[in-house]
Amino acid sequence: MNAHELLEDRDLEAATRWAPKVNAEALSERERVWVADRVDELAAERRLRAEAHRALIRSTAARFGRDVAAHVATLADAEARISRLLHALDPESPVPISIVPIDEAKRLAEDAFASAYREM
Repeated sequence: MNAHELLEDRDLEAATRWAPKVNAEALSERERVWVADRVDELAAERRLRAEAHRALIRSTAARFGRDVAAHVATLADAEARISRLLHALDPESPVPISIVPIDEAKRLAEDAFASAYREM
């Protein structure tokens, strides 16, 4: 058993012992349907924002690939500006969360940059 598993067990035990002091009534069927629909709407909006951001990453990286190949921009400038896109947080989310997972964003940017660079 590793340290992570120990933490998970401890957290699970604490969660099962936790007794919140909430005097809320159970949701009605109509309220449950509304909540489920709202969660689906928010997820769909987030997927749309993520797809738009993916397209922005691809187009920006491709443009910088062409600019670097044509000696219009420096590689350092291109990397810095693309990096800001890769680490962008979702502005609509109440918590700090990436719009696109960083590994996927890096792969998209690298592929688009390299493809455009090679075309020149």
